[in-house]
Amino acid sequence: MQETGIGGCMDLKTLQTLILISPFLNALIGGVIGQARGRTTAGLFFGFFLGPVGWILIWLGPDKNTMECPYCKERIKKNAIVCKYCRKAILLP
Repeated sequence: MQETGIGGCMDLKTLQTLILISPFLNALIGGVIGQARGRTTAGLFFGFFLGPVGWILIWLGPDKNTMECPYCKERIKKNAIVCKYCRKAILLP
């Protein structure tokens, strides 16, 4: 008869493997979310150490791929040439 672990459905070796792999999977998911927000390294870090809570923190944090329009103060993409809200040309620094 084979021994089972928690809840009778998983052996100890499988559970240990899952515990060791899950932080790296969380970091990978956090990195993907962070890349979309311009914060890849922070996404990897928060994903590894905080898991799904880290994903939420990265998603809700500031987006480094955007900037504020100097005229209307709306958030626009950093590489925008014309503001999509006020239609004024954006002068690049």
